[in-house]
Amino acid sequence: MSSLRTARAIFVSSALLGCDATIEPERRDIGATDASRDDAMGDVTASDTAHPATSPTWWQDVRPLISQHCAGCHSAGLVGPFALDTFADTRGKLAAIAAAVRTRTMPPWMPLAGCQEFRHARALTDAQIETLTQWANSGGPEGDPARPAAIAPVSRPSLEAPRRISLPSAYVPDFTALPTNADDYRCFVIEAPTTQTMYLTGYDLEPGVRAMVHHANLFAVPPASVAALNQSPNGYSCFGGAGLSSARTIGVWVPGTPPARYPERTGIEIVAGSALVVQMHYYRFDPRAAAPPPDRSTFLLELTATSPPRLGQLVGPGVSGFTVPARTRGHVVTGTWMTPSAGTLWGVLPHMHKLGRRIRVTLGDTCAVDVPSWDFHWQQAFFFDQPGGISVRAGMRSTVTCEYDNPRDVPVSAGEGSDQEMCGAPFYFTAE
Repeated sequence: MSSLRTARAIFVSSALLGCDATIEPERRDIGATDASRDDAMGDVTASDTAHPATSPTWWQDVRPLISQHCAGCHSAGLVGPFALDTFADTRGKLAAIAAAVRTRTMPPWMPLAGCQEFRHARALTDAQIETLTQWANSGGPEGDPARPAAIAPVSRPSLEAPRRISLPSAYVPDFTALPTNADDYRCFVIEAPTTQTMYLTGYDLEPGVRAMVHHANLFAVPPASVAALNQSPNGYSCFGGAGLSSARTIGVWVPGTPPARYPERTGIEIVAGSALVVQMHYYRFDPRAAAPPPDRSTFLLELTATSPPRLGQLVGPGVSGFTVPARTRGHVVTGTWMTPSAGTLWGVLPHMHKLGRRIRVTLGDTCAVDVPSWDFHWQQAFFFDQPGGISVRAGMRSTVTCEYDNPRDVPVSAGEGSDQEMCGAPFYFTAE
């Protein structure tokens, strides 16, 4: 059973919290967010064959779905490898759209249905999948542009007087840092040690180069560890975390995500003397580009010196010291955690690395989250769709079960490195 400190140390979210935005008169998205997937699917142009009169059309049926569920990642200048801003854009990707929604690859939503209900779920309904599939199979009819269906606005919370903090200097990603030649994980100290204790109640990120920023994790590094950081304006290479086991994850940003607000009357404490570190995950969205552009992203942090009534913390089940044997499939690792006091669980943040196959978290006998097809590139925090969270009693057992496939000829140990693995699922928890 992991301790509270171990649970904090092993967790790093590489989240993707959503890709919601609103399409303007001619806009927006669906499809893989990996350029290689785009190449594999190909640019499919719809045939000019006649389509049934009852087929769904772009203006009346498809455009509103794409606006609500896909826009925010695949529009021009964003992280998606192709844009679906217009009817012409979208009609040129019919096969990709049909395959992505039919297999539920897109929009990215990993939890198994029936485990828990979560806020801001992006999964399409069966009826919506049928609409998109029928439209693609019918050749992508346009419909009547003079009678476009209304698009429901996407509700976005706002931050109150946020502090704007940019990266220390513009940074040009090094996409040779990892074997993928497509990813760079870079950590920056964005706020020197604070002189007073502060509380984080909300945050957002303005990416400098939206098409290149895959996600960002925000950490609080306690006073005793600040001196160990490389405080160069160009930061330092990092993967899996801030490079310090004592660093606490306090926020996660992903493309398309609205400003994050922690549950009302809660917040995360940042002790005086702590530094704020951001881990930027840069993704090489266009492998053919000669050189990546410099990025200087800006965080918007809603901070207060007044302690909220309930202090939030990321704690929960996690496992350290395990090894995934070489040439194995379905290797299982399990860890447990006991709630230290009565309180409220607001959400869960499951985490593994690239060998992960499945992760399931239970709270007592109740399923908290189940991700049956793990994907390292589509991680996120899942907040329960209950206004008051889930009440728990002291000593309640929570279990995380991680399953791995290791095709390598060598065993893989637990750790934060790119060639290591993790198994953890901290909850956002407030004690009574």
